[in-house]
Amino acid sequence: MPDHDHAAASGRKKTDAPVYMGLPHERVLRPRFWTAVALTIPVFILSMGAMVPGLRSLLPLPFVSGWLQLVLTTPVFFCCGAFFIRRWWKSIVERDTNMFTLTVTGTGAAYFYSVAAVLFGDHFPAGLMDTHHGIALYFEGAAFITTIVLLGQVIEQRAHARTDEAIRGLLDLAPQIAHRLDANGDESDVPVDQLQVGDRLRVRPGESVPVDGKVLQGRGDIDESMLTGEPVPVTKSPGDALSAGTLNTTGSLIFRAERVGKETCSPRSCTSSRRPSTAKHPFNDSPTASPPGSCRWCSALPSSRLSLGPLWAPILPSFTASSTRSRC
Repeated sequence: MPDHDHAAASGRKKTDAPVYMGLPHERVLRPRFWTAVALTIPVFILSMGAMVPGLRSLLPLPFVSGWLQLVLTTPVFFCCGAFFIRRWWKSIVERDTNMFTLTVTGTGAAYFYSVAAVLFGDHFPAGLMDTHHGIALYFEGAAFITTIVLLGQVIEQRAHARTDEAIRGLLDLAPQIAHRLDANGDESDVPVDQLQVGDRLRVRPGESVPVDGKVLQGRGDIDESMLTGEPVPVTKSPGDALSAGTLNTTGSLIFRAERVGKETCSPRSCTSSRRPSTAKHPFNDSPTASPPGSCRWCSALPSSRLSLGPLWAPILPSFTASSTRSRC
């Protein structure tokens, strides 16, 4: 039983481990996404249902609709989008803006403005009021954006998880034992991590090349499809290079080790494959880079509606009056 509990804990830890951009595996995000979908659909109906002919009469009163949207949107924003909020807070603390800085700032502005409109709508400026519908609410925007971002992250985390599995499979192609020859030509089996540059090694038919090297004796056909994608084996003879992880299909070869450990072709290929998906684009180094702090200004713009809305709403009464959004 303890072993079973330890295995279960290890499985949960592996599943919860960050895959990309500090977010967990898609198996963790997927239930949150479906929960967000189930809660966002009724918010959309309550918010946009008045635009559908014949549905307006079936909707609850604006005051009741506002409270229903608040109750439905709150778990979407705080529970389903919890990982985004954590990433948003981390970006603020570390002053390292990213996609979540902009997303959560926008959805947070929409959510908290709408909450204030539901709770304290009577104290809002008259310019924000509509004679027939009250104050515009934006719960559906906060819920919809959170749900869509969740969907994107589920797809992205799944792709990165599959890439990591493929990379681990590529690393597993390299054998763990190599046949090393001493000065007298005697052969002994040694772990690959004990090999050194300059060692003479033998690779038999059907075996994988343990490390990068150069052929000294023999002739054989090497399957390099794991590196090049070409299905036709390449004939290797003395003086030709061998890459770790490739398969010797025919002939016995003796070669000298030239790169061992993490310097071999397979680990370097895996590192190169991971780098584009984890490293940031050197945008700030380009001649057309934005001025310092411009991204922070952009991420702050969505929240300006919350603080400046009462100032410009009286200037645009026609726009406010024609809004078809939900009212409370």
